[in-house]
Amino acid sequence: MVEWMHARAAQSQALIAGSAALQTEHGAVNRFLLVEPDGTVHHYDKRHLFRMADEHHHYEAGNQRVVFEWRGWRILPLVCYDLRFPVWSRNQNDYDLALYVANWPAPRSLHWQSLLIARAIENQAYVAGCNRVGTDGNGHHYPRR
Repeated sequence: MVEWMHARAAQSQALIAGSAALQTEHGAVNRFLLVEPDGTVHHYDKRHLFRMADEHHHYEAGNQRVVFEWRGWRILPLVCYDLRFPVWSRNQNDYDLALYVANWPAPRSLHWQSLLIARAIENQAYVAGCNRVGTDGNGHHYPRR
């Protein structure tokens, strides 16, 4: 996956981001990957596991806040349910952009949109969110917006 992301980043001269379940020496994690055109890889492991989906039985929670710089932007990567915890994204004047990747199904799409706006307002920073689309293996629909 990282090789594919690097090829796309190099081809477009852009930062490519996404998340995947990965096995580490400490267990499985939901990892946000950011790949630069030169092949540099940054990552952040999801901190807040979604207990209603039993994520805590399958993944280890991340415990490190990560901010990295790319082309003059200080970027805070976050994953899905982290959005519901404003303290975790509190801007201490250390980032310009909070970047979320997520898996919020259609019934919670209004919450997703509202919380993204709230994080931008309360942190006085840019916020970008990318949610999955389509239908998952459990029949949950994820709308395009």
